[in-house]
Amino acid sequence: MSLDIHMQKVIRASLKYNKLTKGFFDITVLPLVNLWGFGPQKKMEEPTSTQIDSVRKFVGIDKILLKGNRLIKRASKVSLVLDGIAQGYTVDILADFFKNKQINRFIIELGGEIYAYGVKPDGESFKVRIQRPYRDSEEGYIMTLQDRAITTSGNYEKYRITDGQHISHHINPATGRTVQNTTISATVIAKTAMQADALDNYLMFLPPEEAIAFVEKQKEVEAYIIYEENNELKELQSSGFNNYIYNINHKPN
Repeated sequence: MSLDIHMQKVIRASLKYNKLTKGFFDITVLPLVNLWGFGPQKKMEEPTSTQIDSVRKFVGIDKILLKGNRLIKRASKVSLVLDGIAQGYTVDILADFFKNKQINRFIIELGGEIYAYGVKPDGESFKVRIQRPYRDSEEGYIMTLQDRAITTSGNYEKYRITDGQHISHHINPATGRTVQNTTISATVIAKTAMQADALDNYLMFLPPEEAIAFVEKQKEVEAYIIYEENNELKELQSSGFNNYIYNINHKPN
């Protein structure tokens, strides 16, 4: 399969983030997404272990190879989902287009992925409010953004309830099963929307403390985690996250 330059960049970045996230960020996970009912054809029943194992044979970054401008699939049933990175990449492409046109202030939003460049005419930075989980009545932080991207991934909008159990759309490619942990949402601030887009998904797989520890090792990346503990919503944030807060509506736990 021959790829255009944009698809090549997205695939290369996907391979990079697959390695960085130890395999959790995996664009070959689409067969599992479909199996769990989060693809185009909705289904409500939970798949069996046999069904999961049969699909996992076609999941894994080792099932694809990028050679020049050609994408090689090592099995015919391998299929890709780029939702976790392509929107961020598109935002970055639009930002580059505006910059090349000498537009020195703008904010772009596409599917919840946001990038702000420069400052508003009044000299103030662009501001973005972080959405809180649906069952929380508090308002989220207002963030100031200048030459930075912000994205959020969560399990409180795209999910379903089966037999009283919350089924997240985040799926572990190694086990073939949906992620079950205390993290409810992960917000990432980074230099590019593609980087923030890829990393916010990965943080949803990790326990809150591990997510923050991972972010602290990344250059110019900050994160904010909302998680549940003893039926209460709690928060964690990376060391530099406060630098972007415009108005603190509530103090982190």
